[in-house]
Amino acid sequence: MLTCPVVDTGSCKATRDLPAFAHRPGVEDLHTLAGEGCVLVKGLAIDTDSLDDFLMEIQSLEGLRSARSYITPSTFLETWPLPA
Repeated sequence: MLTCPVVDTGSCKATRDLPAFAHRPGVEDLHTLAGEGCVLVKGLAIDTDSLDDFLMEIQSLEGLRSARSYITPSTFLETWPLPA
């Protein structure tokens, strides 16, 4: 399942610590955001247990305010890789 947690880090340190999750299996993208959240994590989870484990890892970051996960039931358009 495709999941897109939006993480509100609440501190620069927590934002800088999130790239450590880039090595984790299933993590496809990490994007900083302008607006309500701070970082968007795009990833694949095998099942709800693996999603729960991943969210618990993210929530263990010091200074984290919240992590909201959005599960994508279907995809209408995906344009990866980007054209050169």
